[in-house]
Amino acid sequence: MFEGHTVGSRYDAVVFDCDGVLLDSNGMKVSAFRHAARREGFSESTVEAFSAWQSTNFGTSRYSVFSELLAGTFGPVPSRASIDQLLDGYAIEVRAGYMEVPETPGLRNVLVGLRKLLLFVASGSAETELRSVFKERNLSDNFVEIYGSPRPKAAILAGLSKSYPDANFLMVGDAHADADAAFAANMDFAFFAPMSLVADSMSARANREGFPVVFDLNDLIGRPNAR
Repeated sequence: MFEGHTVGSRYDAVVFDCDGVLLDSNGMKVSAFRHAARREGFSESTVEAFSAWQSTNFGTSRYSVFSELLAGTFGPVPSRASIDQLLDGYAIEVRAGYMEVPETPGLRNVLVGLRKLLLFVASGSAETELRSVFKERNLSDNFVEIYGSPRPKAAILAGLSKSYPDANFLMVGDAHADADAAFAANMDFAFFAPMSLVADSMSARANREGFPVVFDLNDLIGRPNAR
């Protein structure tokens, strides 16, 4: 694992996913997606099928997630349902929720420990929303930049690789979309497991593909907490 400050010695830059990595917000967002669908009149069976799919596809932008719902993938689509209404209802709930969810234990300590590296956020959350939340939570100054949707995560990481061609990057995420985006951009990847909604399948993938599993953010700065 990451012992002896190896993240700082091996990498020039670290990209963090937000939900389930920096903030304990996965559950909040699952609830927000469900509530948005219910408000637009989707049946409970459709909401359940939609939620089961969405909760295993974190890292995908809300625009893509709601597009799947409106495509009828999970059940009949009410005539009144629209992408704008779904997005607006979801955004209101998430904006409030982001100010209430706890930070991941050890977050501030790790940001200090990695302060000599280039630190970024790449999230499926809306970029303007996330930047505002990080500013209000006094987290913004720790990062070179905070990125989010509507640009796909893969495009964000590809852009970072192009902008910093000589930098050795590590991406820290908790979902398959994070790993896929990192590998597409030729970045190393570490799976942060404690809050992941797909911990079993990601742990199995880590065993197959050989990327590290992190159980405590402090492991990134060499604390002896790896399991």
